[in-house]
Amino acid sequence: MFEAISKWASTMWWLETGKTDDYIKKTLKLDGLTGTALKSAPNYAYYEHFLYTREGYMLENWLKKGYSTKEIWARYKLDDVPLTLLKDKDGFKTYLRYATMEDDKIFKLKKQDKDVEIDESNTASEMIAKVDMWVSLDRPSWYVKAMLDLDRRSYKAFHNSRNYWLYKRFEQANDDRTLATWLANKVPTERIWTTFKIDELSRGNRGYKIYVRYAKMKDDETFNLWFTGNAFERESGNIPSEMNTKVEIWADAKRPNSYVKEVLHLNKFAPKTSPNYKYYEKFVELREPV
Repeated sequence: MFEAISKWASTMWWLETGKTDDYIKKTLKLDGLTGTALKSAPNYAYYEHFLYTREGYMLENWLKKGYSTKEIWARYKLDDVPLTLLKDKDGFKTYLRYATMEDDKIFKLKKQDKDVEIDESNTASEMIAKVDMWVSLDRPSWYVKAMLDLDRRSYKAFHNSRNYWLYKRFEQANDDRTLATWLANKVPTERIWTTFKIDELSRGNRGYKIYVRYAKMKDDETFNLWFTGNAFERESGNIPSEMNTKVEIWADAKRPNSYVKEVLHLNKFAPKTSPNYKYYEKFVELREPV
C-alpha cells in the first residue's frame, strides 16, 4: 500500500509542478536507458504510471473541448496502419482510451434517453475499431444500432443500410464470445437446443445458425478425442430433431463411419438393434448418396 501511495504522490507532484520527462527519468535513474533495459528497470513502473496519468489528463482535456474520435484517429494517422497491426501501436492505444471515454459519456446519455449528435463521417477502418470496442465493452445491441443509425428502421431499410455490415460484425463477434464461453463451460448441445427452442426456428434464423456453429465446434472437439484414442461422450439420441441436424453435420464433415458408429453408441455385434441405428442409416445415405 505504501508503494502505491508513494507512486501516486510522486506522479501528482510531477504533474502539478510540470516536470519534464528528462527530469523524471533522471530522478528515477532511468536516464540513458531505452527499450528492454528501460522497461525492465526497477523504477520503470513509476515512470509508466506517470505517463499513463499524464495522458489521462490530456484526454480529459480533449473530451472537455469536444474533440471527435475522428480527429484523434487522424492525429495518429491510424488509417495508414493495417488493421491487424493496430493493437500494437501506441497511437491506437491512446485513441482507444479516448474513444472509450467518449463512448462511456454517450452511453450514459443514451440510457437517459437524451439526444446525442453522432458523427457519421468516420472512416471504415475507424468504424471497425469502434465496433470491436463496443464488443469489448459489452454494449447492448440497441445502443450499437443507434450509434450506427440503424434504429427505428424497417426490416428492409435496416438490412439495406450502408452500416449493416458493421452491425453484422458486432453480432458475429458477440456470437464468437458466446460460443467460446459455452465450449469452455462444456455446455451440452442438447441444452442449447431446448433452451432456445431450435426446432421451432427456420434454418435461416440466426439462433439456428448459432446452434449449428456450436454443434460443429463440439463435434470437432469430440472427433479429436476419438481420433487420439481419448474418452469422449456418446450421443443420447433424446431429441430426434437435434439428432437429424447432427447427422447432417457429420455428413458435411465427412466423418468416418466408424466414428459415427461410436458416437451413436451402436452395439458392435448387433448395431441394428441399437435405438440410434436409424441415425446411422441416415448418415450413410447422406454420406454416400446413390
